[in-house]
Amino acid sequence: MANICAIHDLAGVGRCSLVAAISVLSAMGHHCAPLPTAIFSNQTGFPAYSFLDLTGEIPFYLKNWQELSLKFDIVYTGFLGNHLQPELLLGYLSDKGVQDAFLLVDPVMGDEGRLYSFYPPEYVAKMKKLIKRADMITPNMTEFCLLAGSSYQKAGDLSEDEFLALANAIASPRLKYAVITGSVEGGLAINRIISLLDNTITVVSSKHTGISYSGTGDVFSSAVCGFLGRGEDALTAVRKATAFLEKVALATAKDHDPRYGICYEAFLGELAKA
Repeated sequence: MANICAIHDLAGVGRCSLVAAISVLSAMGHHCAPLPTAIFSNQTGFPAYSFLDLTGEIPFYLKNWQELSLKFDIVYTGFLGNHLQPELLLGYLSDKGVQDAFLLVDPVMGDEGRLYSFYPPEYVAKMKKLIKRADMITPNMTEFCLLAGSSYQKAGDLSEDEFLALANAIASPRLKYAVITGSVEGGLAINRIISLLDNTITVVSSKHTGISYSGTGDVFSSAVCGFLGRGEDALTAVRKATAFLEKVALATAKDHDPRYGICYEAFLGELAKA
């Protein structure tokens, strides 16, 4: 069992963010300590939602954790509530309880070629600082291009050398893996694992349902985190997480509203054994 700090928003409806992280990591036998960055009534794919930014509370939250001398093996970040939060987290990551922790960053900040509208342009620079401390990142193609300072490009249009050039634009002494998620190519869902240790790319594919479900990236990254916490290597963790996501997505009913996310609950027992 690993002690894992999960830093995400909490959405009441949508099977994403902390709901996904807590359920997946707990099912895999880990202790998951949540740090909520914001609270939503429901995920933002619905036409309306309430939003509570918790930036003002985070310093007090982290101060109490430091006073308790809490230690974590893995820190796993997702959606951050505003452009101030990456720096708050960087400060915390220098604390002796987490300074050696493996950091997995899912840099949730854009999709379909655009930065999310609720983030100011300077948010990208803040996220670039955070990922320099990361050991692994799991961006989609939009986020990968933003971090690399490139205009948006579709994954299927890039050569291996072009992927490596983008990856090396975000490289740091610590960053080992960039897992580029969510590309749909030729009816397949493609995840590319770029190793910055040896400049290699491994492609992991799965069947695509033709439906985009809310929160699939959160379920995927949470499963990757869980497998890493068990001591699996990065390639194995991504392969197993991809297989799990494929099975759940294919089993989710076609008439299920995709805004509610994939129906993974019945499959959590399989993660416990995977």
